[in-house]
Amino acid sequence: MALQKVYREYNQISHITAMGISQTTIRRLIRFTKQHQPKLEKLVSGSILHVGNHVVEIMNYLAEGGFSQIYKCKFVSYLNEANVNGELLTTDDYICLKRVICQNQQSLSELQLEVEVMKKFNSCDRIVNFFDSIAKKKSAFDGSELPDDVHGIFDPNSYYEVFLLMELCPNNSLLDYMNDRLLTKLSE
Repeated sequence: MALQKVYREYNQISHITAMGISQTTIRRLIRFTKQHQPKLEKLVSGSILHVGNHVVEIMNYLAEGGFSQIYKCKFVSYLNEANVNGELLTTDDYICLKRVICQNQQSLSELQLEVEVMKKFNSCDRIVNFFDSIAKKKSAFDGSELPDDVHGIFDPNSYYEVFLLMELCPNNSLLDYMNDRLLTKLSE
């Protein structure tokens, strides 16, 4: 994990250096961005969110990672019934909401690539289904929504808040599954 972080940082530095910005300036920007990364407040149970074409109600908080939070949600309705692409979600179905913070345009692009891959495998019954997503540019100072104009790879005054709706896997995480079977081992 740490090696990936160093590699990603190196790629950012070498890409920007090619644009004529010094490595010292880039390192200062990276350090500033890390120091001022936005803190996510947990979403309140019962609150209603619009994620793309879907309206969901937050049921409860499940887990979090370095830049994301996971929630159990209840599907409420579609904003536009005409834009339903063969989905079989019905009112009161439980789904997963992943809330991700992308600190710059590059990390947003990486997440968009992940979404595209999830869309391609949507018909596979062994992979979690993807339903919808939305990204909002936010102010790093007060969390208010900003227009989505690109200021380059590093904009320390803003970040992206991304919401992904996916199929809910009710039996906890793969790590929980493996830990439960430490003594009995997995048959695979």
